[in-house]
Amino acid sequence: MNYLIIIRFFTKLKLLHIGSIPVRRKILIDFIEQHQNKTGTEIEEEMAYAASLFLTRITSWLRLS
Repeated sequence: MNYLIIIRFFTKLKLLHIGSIPVRRKILIDFIEQHQNKTGTEIEEEMAYAASLFLTRITSWLRLS
C-alpha cells in the first residue's frame, strides 16, 4: 500500500475536521470530482480502506450545517 496516499487521506480528514465551511466544501467537491465514476470498492482501496470513515465525517458535517 502506498503510504503517501494514506498520509494525504489523513491530512484531508484532519482538514475536514478543523476546516471552515469553504475548506470543507472544497474537500467535498474534490472528492466528488475524483471519485465520480468509481465503485465503493475502488474508493475504499484508494483511500486505504477508510472511505467509510471519511463519508461518515462528511455526513455528520452535512447534518450539522
